[in-house]
Amino acid sequence: MATAYLLMPIFFDDPETDRNTIQALAHEVASYWNAYGAEEYGFRVFTNPDLVAEVSQIGRSVLANDFPIPPGPFKRIATLIVLAQITPLFELGTLQSTPANYRLVTDEGRYREWLPRICFLLLEPALRLVRVRGRNGQPDLPLNDWHDFPSAHSKAEFFQWLEWLRDYTNSDLMCDEEEDRLCIAKNVLACALIIENVYYQGDSPPAICGSCDDRVDLTCVLYQKVLWQNRLEDLRRRGLA
Repeated sequence: MATAYLLMPIFFDDPETDRNTIQALAHEVASYWNAYGAEEYGFRVFTNPDLVAEVSQIGRSVLANDFPIPPGPFKRIATLIVLAQITPLFELGTLQSTPANYRLVTDEGRYREWLPRICFLLLEPALRLVRVRGRNGQPDLPLNDWHDFPSAHSKAEFFQWLEWLRDYTNSDLMCDEEEDRLCIAKNVLACALIIENVYYQGDSPPAICGSCDDRVDLTCVLYQKVLWQNRLEDLRRRGLA
């Protein structure tokens, strides 16, 4: 059992280790965005250490109380993404902001649109940290074969679902700690099923996928390609690519 947890460092039993892991993942996302997306899209991303601790505490509680032990890698990653959206783990600041003194983006529509997309950037660095148990005594396998959603339309729908989570969990339906936790657990399970299905679908989606893409605002789903291109250009300028 201990080996399983060593291979699943997200929502680790030890609170300090877990907070450090979540902080490192959040910092990686914020740094990546601020280097390659901030100027392009007009805002910077910051994390709050107090909210890192909250994500860690709630996540460990949800996984310990509402899922089989030990929870698998997709449930752990889904818990991270869902709680990053709900708490929220990230703040959007103006371009002039610094970590020590940042001014939040005041456009609520812009905030609601972009927060799910920033939270989603946690997925790939989190996948690098976890493994899935091998069958019949085979070695545990890394989850390093993410090919993204099969179409722009399906990815945009996933972002819409993430955006709605904040409305749902902050509604008047939440009246006590256990009900709140169960609500989060239900959304974690939904998110885990989506991510796992997309992961194993790989790069061979059904032929019908993509037929609705011409009706989707591609800005909301192609931002990761823009970040990657900006990073590649930066590496080329520095002679590193």
